[in-house]
Amino acid sequence: MPQIKEPGLTPGMVTPQHFDVLLSFTGIRGEVLVAALRGYFVDGLSQRDAIQQTGVNQSLLSRKAAALQAMSDRLEVAAKYYRKGK
Repeated sequence: MPQIKEPGLTPGMVTPQHFDVLLSFTGIRGEVLVAALRGYFVDGLSQRDAIQQTGVNQSLLSRKAAALQAMSDRLEVAAKYYRKGK
C-alpha cells in the first residue's frame, strides 16, 4: 500500500528559504512573532520552547502557525498548475 503524504509543514524540517518564501505570502511581519515561527518551523523548537525564548503570546503563535500551514497547503495545490510537463 503506498504511503500517504501528510499535508502541511513539518516543524524542524522547513528550510530557511522555504520559510521566507511562505512568510512573503502572508501579512506576518512582527519581529518577535517571526522569530517564534522560525524557531518552530525551521529550528524544530516546540511551540512552548519558541514561546519561552521569544515571549510571544501562545494563542498568537498557534493561530499564525496554523495560518502558515494553510498558506503552505494552498500553495502546494496551486503549484501543480505551474509545473512544467505535468
